[in-house]
Amino acid sequence: MSESLYHEVRYESLVANPEQECRALCTFLAIPYHDAMVRFHEGRTRVKPGHSSKSQWLPPTPGMRDWRSQMPPEDVERFEVAAGDALEDLGYTRAFPHPGSSAWDRVAPLRDAFTADLRRLRRRLPVAW
Repeated sequence: MSESLYHEVRYESLVANPEQECRALCTFLAIPYHDAMVRFHEGRTRVKPGHSSKSQWLPPTPGMRDWRSQMPPEDVERFEVAAGDALEDLGYTRAFPHPGSSAWDRVAPLRDAFTADLRRLRRRLPVAW
């Protein structure tokens, strides 16, 4: 019997269907699901203008966060470099289809460390690397 090495959780799915996604993740991890996992915010929610949704204990809400418009462009560019072709493989459009050399330079140490770990563990490297 072959077991999967990872379980993919898409942010959009988690926000749209938190209970379903949490149950599936718990099944993958072989741990019990508890309703508190998706009701963490109950009794703690507080509105604080200017504070993050996390510090306000807000529940998962579709459309609340948009990393493409809320992250500084240079961070989006570096993230896209770090994520590599996985973004396109997962159906996301890149904001920076041709990232600049400074983004590559900033991300290179991370990719090098990740690559070294994969080699040490004798795992397959991403195809484009």
